[in-house]
Amino acid sequence: MADVDAFYRKIKLRLIESGEWDRMKATIGPKLNESGWLDDIKHKGVDRAHEMDQLSFQTLFEEMSTAGHVGLPLVVRREVQALIREYLEKQFE
Repeated sequence: MADVDAFYRKIKLRLIESGEWDRMKATIGPKLNESGWLDDIKHKGVDRAHEMDQLSFQTLFEEMSTAGHVGLPLVVRREVQALIREYLEKQFE
């Protein structure tokens, strides 16, 4: 599992350094906004923060990360996967 985590970190670093990460975000961001996903996550985060007796950024972040992954529209998820797959194929030809 450590090898997979190290590989993931290397790929993410390459994406960031090459500017591909920002390009992917620019492609996906509007689609997430149009689908209502961004507003949904924001509202869930605000509601959850108000419910917490003692506000914990770490707990809130973890809960919203999980909610974000679970609630990600399938069409957007597939597009992100396709973009990453395309990038990896170019890198490892």
